[in-house]
Amino acid sequence: MRVTWPWRSPQAKVRRAAAPNRRAMEPPHAPAEAEEPSGLGHVLRATLAQAWDYAQLVIAGSLLWGISLAAPMLATAFLRDLRVAAPVFYVIGALTVGPATVALYGMSEAMARRELPSLGVFFESLRRFYWRGAALFCIQAFVLGGVLLAAWFYRTMFDSWLLGALSLLWVYVGLFWVMMSLYVPALLVRDDGSVRSALKNGALLTLAHPGYTFLVLMQIACLLVLVLIPVFTRSNIALGVSFLVFFLVLPGFVPLLATNAANDLLRKHLAEGSEKEGGEGENNGTAEVRGEE
Repeated sequence: MRVTWPWRSPQAKVRRAAAPNRRAMEPPHAPAEAEEPSGLGHVLRATLAQAWDYAQLVIAGSLLWGISLAAPMLATAFLRDLRVAAPVFYVIGALTVGPATVALYGMSEAMARRELPSLGVFFESLRRFYWRGAALFCIQAFVLGGVLLAAWFYRTMFDSWLLGALSLLWVYVGLFWVMMSLYVPALLVRDDGSVRSALKNGALLTLAHPGYTFLVLMQIACLLVLVLIPVFTRSNIALGVSFLVFFLVLPGFVPLLATNAANDLLRKHLAEGSEKEGGEGENNGTAEVRGEE
C-alpha cells in the first residue's frame, strides 16, 4: 500500500499555492527594505512623488498643524510683556504644536510606506503620541532656547575673543540639535518607544551621518528660500502664492522628507548589518570545513 504523505498530497499542494507570499508579508523593518534605492537624490524624488500622490493629505495635515500653531499665537497676541508671553506660548505650544507635529510624522510614515494613508492616521497618531509629543516639544524647545541664549550671552557680554568664540561653539551645538530634531519624531513614531529612546537614537543617527543630515537640512532651507523670495517682490499674486505654499504645503512636506531620510539611513544600517552577518557566517562555515579536513 502506497502512503501519500501530507506534504505530497494534492490538498497540501493547493494549500501551499494558496498561501500568501511570506516575502510580501514581511514587516516594515524586514531586510527587504535594504534592497530599495538609497541616497539623497532618491529621497527627494520619492518625497516629491509621495507628496504629489497624497497632495490632499499633505494640505490637510498642513492646515491642521497651522491650527495648532494658531492657538499659542492667539493666546499671546495681546500680551505685551515678553516675560509672560514666552511661558504662555511655551506651555500652549507644548499642548498643541508638539502633538500635531508628531501626528504629521505618523501620517508621513504611512505615506512613505504607501500603506493606504488617510487623515484618520493623523488623528490616530495624535491620540497615541499626544503626551509623548508634548514632552518632546518641551525638551526640544527648552534645549534650543537655552543654546541660543548661551550663544547670545557669550557673544554680547564678553570682550575677550576666546570667550566670544564660545558663542560659535554654541551655534554649532544648536545646528546639531536642529539636525537631530528632524529624525527624532520619525524614530518615535517608527519604534513607538519612549521620548528618551527617540532622542538617543536621533543623536546617534545624526552623529553617524552628519554630512547627509546637513544636506537634508539644506534642502529644507532651500525650499524655504524659494518660498520666501516672492515676499520681497511687489507682486500681490506672487505674495499670495508664497503664503499658500508656506502654510499649505511646507508643514506637511518637511516631515515627509525627514521621514524618508531617516528610513533611508536605517536601511543602510540594516544592509550593513546583514552583510556583516553574512560575512561572519561564511567565515564560520569555512572554519568548520577546515576543521573537518
